[in-house]
Amino acid sequence: MKHKMEFTSGESVEVAEGVNLADCDEMFDTPVLFGCRSGSCGTCVLQVVEGMDNISGMLADEKDCIPSVTKESNCRLACQIHIEGPVKLTYLGN
Repeated sequence: MKHKMEFTSGESVEVAEGVNLADCDEMFDTPVLFGCRSGSCGTCVLQVVEGMDNISGMLADEKDCIPSVTKESNCRLACQIHIEGPVKLTYLGN
């Protein structure tokens, strides 16, 4: 099954269920920049505008990292999430 992954900057793609967003970046031109890809640098921080329930759960490294890179709510690291339904995202990184 495919789901719509949309960015508030205008990009939109259809992705397979369960795909990691870091893998999507290699397949499509997303606005997200990646650093470590392990959930510790915060380069790929996103705000989930719609569809938080359609994203995989948060692991310990991500929970530790996010407060050090943003105070915004509903944030996740793109390298750590798997898309499980339609989502709308805002890239907060530089």
